[in-house]
Amino acid sequence: MSQLRMIYLVDDIVSIPQPIETEGFLLRNMDKSELIPYSDLRVSASFNQWQESDYDDLAARLVDGRNGHFVIEEIATGNLVAAADAEYFETELVAGMGTLGWVMSSPLYRGKKLGYSVCAAVMQHLAKHGFRTFHLSTDDGRVPAIKTYLNLGWRPWLYEDDMESRWRALAEIFGRSFEALKPLPRHFDYVRKS
Repeated sequence: MSQLRMIYLVDDIVSIPQPIETEGFLLRNMDKSELIPYSDLRVSASFNQWQESDYDDLAARLVDGRNGHFVIEEIATGNLVAAADAEYFETELVAGMGTLGWVMSSPLYRGKKLGYSVCAAVMQHLAKHGFRTFHLSTDDGRVPAIKTYLNLGWRPWLYEDDMESRWRALAEIFGRSFEALKPLPRHFDYVRKS
């Protein structure tokens, strides 16, 4: 089954959300030397563990090099507790769009708006680098993440035939109407990277 995709249209929004400062936590860029704690965060968030080659593949897609890889650190412990990336890769489906990628937060720190903050940092970064349309991919079961994306202003993209029924099911979980999610059709006009 294909992943769900969402779109963020900068020109439809008054202002891009700002990260929320949370006492005891630091939003910053990640360095490659932190691959082991980053990989531990990945595992805690139900993603696969990464090796150096995985990070190198990602680094080639980051917008503005390592400055496109955001993490949130718990100051008291030095643990990485949330992460997301500003990426760019060209495919026919997402030509000219920036990507919010590899969003994750440790389940031990949920409820502190850390996922919201790291996503907002990436969105600010993508806009600063000229992207006017962003996209992301996610899975149906990542309900807390999808709720965060909706709260940030992201919209479902109905890019395949089964998307409407899947998004209708999610809208019901969120207690919203499908129409309130402002879904975008398979083909829509968007502004490419300037």
